[in-house]
Amino acid sequence: MSEPNLLPSPPPARRRWLVLAALGLLAATLCFYGLGRNGVHELDEAWQAQAALEMYRSSAWWHPTAFGGPFFSKQALPLWLTVVAYRVFGVTDFATRVWAASFAVAAVLATYLLGESLGGVAVGALAGFVLTTTYPFLYTHGARTGEFDSLMVLCFVVATLLFVRAVRTQRGWAWCAATAAMASNAKNLAGIIPAVVFSISLLAVPRAKRPAKKQLLACVVVFAALNLGWVLPMAALHGRRFWTQYIGVEVLHRPFKAGSHSVQSAASLYFTTLLAGFSPWTILAIGGLLEDARKAMRRRDLGSVVVLVWVGVLALALCLGLRRANQWYLIPLFPFLAVSASRLLLDRDERPRWAATWRLTTAVIALAAALIWQQRPLLHPFALWSITRPQLALTTFGRLATLLVACSAAVLTAWWFRRASSSQQTDGQGARFLRTRLFTVAPVLIALGCASLLSAARPLALADYANAYVRAREVLKEAKGSRQGTLVVNTPQPRFDMMTRYYFGNIDGLNATFVRQGPRAALARARQLRPPVWCILTARRGRLPDPENLPGKVLLATDEPLPGGGTRFELAVVELDTAVRGDER
Repeated sequence: MSEPNLLPSPPPARRRWLVLAALGLLAATLCFYGLGRNGVHELDEAWQAQAALEMYRSSAWWHPTAFGGPFFSKQALPLWLTVVAYRVFGVTDFATRVWAASFAVAAVLATYLLGESLGGVAVGALAGFVLTTTYPFLYTHGARTGEFDSLMVLCFVVATLLFVRAVRTQRGWAWCAATAAMASNAKNLAGIIPAVVFSISLLAVPRAKRPAKKQLLACVVVFAALNLGWVLPMAALHGRRFWTQYIGVEVLHRPFKAGSHSVQSAASLYFTTLLAGFSPWTILAIGGLLEDARKAMRRRDLGSVVVLVWVGVLALALCLGLRRANQWYLIPLFPFLAVSASRLLLDRDERPRWAATWRLTTAVIALAAALIWQQRPLLHPFALWSITRPQLALTTFGRLATLLVACSAAVLTAWWFRRASSSQQTDGQGARFLRTRLFTVAPVLIALGCASLLSAARPLALADYANAYVRAREVLKEAKGSRQGTLVVNTPQPRFDMMTRYYFGNIDGLNATFVRQGPRAALARARQLRPPVWCILTARRGRLPDPENLPGKVLLATDEPLPGGGTRFELAVVELDTAVRGDER
């Protein structure tokens, strides 16, 4: 590896802090705006919020439960942090999500530092901006949900930054191992991935840059201690129940359970989601990976090696090791793809003319792809179960065709102007590189930057959206007042039990009964109970009885839209009192 590439010149402190402040402000705005004004809308978010709520009420920090049963599916660190947020902010949706949003902002800043370390301030600033405006990173198991995938991403990026610095300075290996291990405390055994990435990357590093045996031993000890710091106490306290659920179900069975994808279908799903979810930067990221491959083969560039190994290891882990494919599993890839795309556009190359042609080609293809993707309808990320179908992870750019066409024309015009005037230029390589960046890169960044920023910001107009469950719960609380009674809720689809139980199983003064059948079975069950009784009836569109034919008083009749358009289900809130009993109606 060449020394100049290993050690780029450090930027002025003032410039670095200005970029960090701008990125932090943008990320905080996108992550925190209206964060608590919409209800829980993801299944895993409801599951984890319920476990944190029960821990908050019981103060049993080492005995997590969810819906009355033991909760060993996730590590306790996210639950502990959520409990702390509940004690500070109260039991609110904002408190459920505040840590995820905070870790997402930190991940953006860490991505800037990684990009700066591998290519300079401009590369770092663009990489941070790309990650900030990536739709799945914000809305799909990301910054604006109660999930802690953003903590895992933060650990991955910081561990990579520490690894790069450790290779250069031969210091901080233990800190790198500790940060990688912390990813396991955010997601099950996730710390193994950076450990594998760094082990492979060290093979491309000269022996003088590798850790000594004592340093390597210290890394192993620290990594094992932090990985087992939660597992061993839980195994000692709960014994076989813990091992059965955590290792047997979550680690061994769940990734390969019935309905899992084949290797081919998983790869197809991930590639399709990547093309859309990381758009409009996807084409540039693919070009950046090809450029990284060239640099890695020609001069063993450290940044190129690390990025390629990250992408390769994660791709193999997702397609071979996690056959239960979900589109949000791609989120850890986005920081490294952002760095790769940024280096393609802004990193200095030893062949400016060749680099300009390559950058222009990928930029024009990226703009053409953006023109196609922007025709997709606006997604609704705050609707209930907004990510149950893979295609709903696809992002959109609104109606930006005019802007993108204009910018594409500007790029082609600038390219023609440069080609026409290049024969008359006699200046040096540096000036040619700057002119190339000015005429080919700047218009592309303006067009794609505007597209991605508007794509990320437009859904915030729906930040106040109250889903059907939120509306039903508020109507129910108002009608109940100070009375005690019974609530009957039907859940025709068992996979939605967690969401339903989270919303309607925690209402003070109501003893909730859940019926895994249709609305008529729930009404029959309600008629057997002592009044007052309330019913939450849900069914697919067209299967819910007409409100005029329902017994009792109908307090609410509404529906929940699909994020991509249409209706997911219909819902009615019915009050049965002493006036309505048996077959009176």
